[in-house]
Amino acid sequence: MTLFSEVDQDRKGRIIAHVDRRWSQLHGLEKDWGDKAYKFLLLTNSGGAIATLSFLGAFGKALNIFPAKLALFAFVAGVIFTGVGLACAYHRFARLYRCYRGDANRFFKDELQWEFVIAEDEKRSRGPSRLSTAIAYSCFGLFILGCLSGGYAVFVAAANP
Repeated sequence: MTLFSEVDQDRKGRIIAHVDRRWSQLHGLEKDWGDKAYKFLLLTNSGGAIATLSFLGAFGKALNIFPAKLALFAFVAGVIFTGVGLACAYHRFARLYRCYRGDANRFFKDELQWEFVIAEDEKRSRGPSRLSTAIAYSCFGLFILGCLSGGYAVFVAAANP
């Protein structure tokens, strides 16, 4: 095994290029899958709300079934939480960009050292906050709650016409 400091300059260039490509690839994957997750949560919760509204409209007695109301609430709350999660993600990335741009500009004016710029960017770029993670998983939990409540409501309504 060879340490980076022991590698010749030509190989260092190839290693750095490989690391840059891999970081870019992993960043793209993270972004793509994050986008897919939020689209999935928005679509499923919206679809659940529409299906529940259709059920409530088609079967008037369902308006008196608590699990049907709970299902509608869960799906609508899931849509709202998805929007909140997207807003949090947008503001996080906007802040990362704004801070990095500011630090880079200060570096070019000789106000900051490069090591400080990198260290600050690494601090800011750590994973998502616990709140953001909780919001994302809440969206999925609300979808599951809506499905279970809605399914129960359908079976209760079907058993007691």
